[in-house]
Amino acid sequence: MGNNKLVIFLPLTVMIGLFFLGYYSIMGADEVDNENLDERTELHVTLSDTGAYVGWSWDTMPSDGVIGDDYIEMVFYDQSGEVIDVDVQEAELHLLQGVDRIYSTDDMVESEKGVLFTFPNRMEENLTYGNSGAIKVAFNDDRVASAEVRYAHTWTHGSYLDSNTLGQSDIAFSGPTEYWVISRQSQEESEE
Repeated sequence: MGNNKLVIFLPLTVMIGLFFLGYYSIMGADEVDNENLDERTELHVTLSDTGAYVGWSWDTMPSDGVIGDDYIEMVFYDQSGEVIDVDVQEAELHLLQGVDRIYSTDDMVESEKGVLFTFPNRMEENLTYGNSGAIKVAFNDDRVASAEVRYAHTWTHGSYLDSNTLGQSDIAFSGPTEYWVISRQSQEESEE
């Protein structure tokens, strides 16, 4: 009878241990809301002789959901750091789910200081729009020495960008809007 106790209590002890380990792992998982998502967002811009590439991704989904539109503005500078108007020949924005394109647009508007893109944030079935994407911009302008990318994330439904720029002092929305803006400077593409 002593050997039978081991057969019963050993699996029971393992199951209880796994239950508590799983419970503490789930409850201890790091959550982030939209307001603090900027700390978990990767954003970069790379320049080449023929254009620029922007990429972004969130490493986690916000606990309070995704809704609204996001905006990315690209601003181009010459050697002296002055904003220059660049004739963009082609531009494409792609939202990604893993490596798959789930949304694409070539809609771009000229902003006060560069070019501006708008894209949706939403969840549809098993697809999440807005959390990962890329922009490719083609131009032929020798004056471009650097670029800045500005990314505005919103989580208010029914509000849209009222201003024509994402500059911190100039940004405005059509109504009360919760948002943040992050920006990054360009990196030169390494020549091989």
